[in-house]
Amino acid sequence: MDYINGNLEKNYVEYSEFAEHVNQVVNIHGYIHRIREMSDFKFVIIRTKREEIQCIYSKEVSYF
Repeated sequence: MDYINGNLEKNYVEYSEFAEHVNQVVNIHGYIHRIREMSDFKFVIIRTKREEIQCIYSKEVSYF
């Protein structure tokens, strides 16, 4: 039988820790709040529990 110990493993990076992960691929925990389409790229606004993070999506540099 497995027991639950109440400890959750954190597998994402908080916004306040971004400076420690420059030039690294990280996971963030949130949802897509808004997408703003431009001519060649898109701004994707991710909403976390405390902040909004603006990301840039472009077909030339994205893997999906």
